[in-house]
Amino acid sequence: MFAYRRLRRRLPQQIARGSVQVTVVSPLLSHAFHGWTGEVLAGLIPAAHSETPLRALFPGARILCARAVSVCRSSRRVRVQTGRDGRGETYDLPYDHLLVGFGASDASEGVPGLQQFGHDVRSAGGISAFRDHVLDSLERAERASTPPSQGALTFVVAGGGFTGVEHAAALAELLRAARSRYGVLRHTVPRVVLAHSGNALLPDLRPRFDRLANYATRQLTNAGVEVLLNTRLESVEADHVSLSDDTQIDCAGVLSTIGTGRVVLPGLPDTSVAPCGRIRTTNTLRV
Repeated sequence: MFAYRRLRRRLPQQIARGSVQVTVVSPLLSHAFHGWTGEVLAGLIPAAHSETPLRALFPGARILCARAVSVCRSSRRVRVQTGRDGRGETYDLPYDHLLVGFGASDASEGVPGLQQFGHDVRSAGGISAFRDHVLDSLERAERASTPPSQGALTFVVAGGGFTGVEHAAALAELLRAARSRYGVLRHTVPRVVLAHSGNALLPDLRPRFDRLANYATRQLTNAGVEVLLNTRLESVEADHVSLSDDTQIDCAGVLSTIGTGRVVLPGLPDTSVAPCGRIRTTNTLRV
């Protein structure tokens, strides 16, 4: 997005005339601003207000609703599969210059059951789906003929970095605001559990900003969030999670914020990846 804005400033007439053609390949037709996912979860901002259509972000560019599956650098072609689900037509798209901007995906592969039963922040509509799941859980508890178990109103957030802390707080706010609308919450207090593998939340702030990190931790616990340190998810099932301390928590939903993984495009050389997982580039970000 930022590269295209700069390109339009540098070559506005060429793009307008069509002598320079830009094709944006994306399986999604809108861009979601991840900085507002916490506000969307808490219900402070409608999900639609955090999304912008790609055709508005890339005026003058060709928008292709497709998924890039491989690249052949020798023939300068990208193989794409059309359709949002990648099940449409497959063909090769020629290029003169290729910009790879996949971003990152949630690193959920390492926890058995997390992809199947959990929710994440980065996938398309992920945070809205988790919010809907939480509200559906409240609806089921409200219409049940018997008092719900504690697990039916327990939600687990995995990861104690910036994203995990923000979304645990947003989830607690969502449940607090729901108390006036759901009678079941007057009898059963919902539980929000934040599991973090480290010995303190917000490790990116430490040690330089320990006071700020400690203040945020106190505010989180004051909001009713139960913090489990030195504890990581071992597996996720439909109705419970297993933790690294050999305990289980019955729960109605899991939100993963345990970090991100690199999206691999076949055809890019393996030698361009550093041991830390980042792509090696020149000072102009060329591979």
